[in-house]
Amino acid sequence: MSVYSVPVTIGVDEKRIAEEIENDVEHQVVNSITKEVKNKMFSKNNYYQEDPINTMIKNEVKRIVE
Repeated sequence: MSVYSVPVTIGVDEKRIAEEIENDVEHQVVNSITKEVKNKMFSKNNYYQEDPINTMIKNEVKRIVE
């Protein structure tokens, strides 16, 4: 039995990998914030609490309507 050494080169596109990771993280953050905003908007528990996100949502909705 003979053993042969075959050189192998693997190319890694670090820039592309970094961009994919960044896009994935951005997507996860946007989804998380969207989910939190939806929960605040449709929750009945937050009417008696001063919550910065709740205040921001109310201000933005008011601005859009006006």
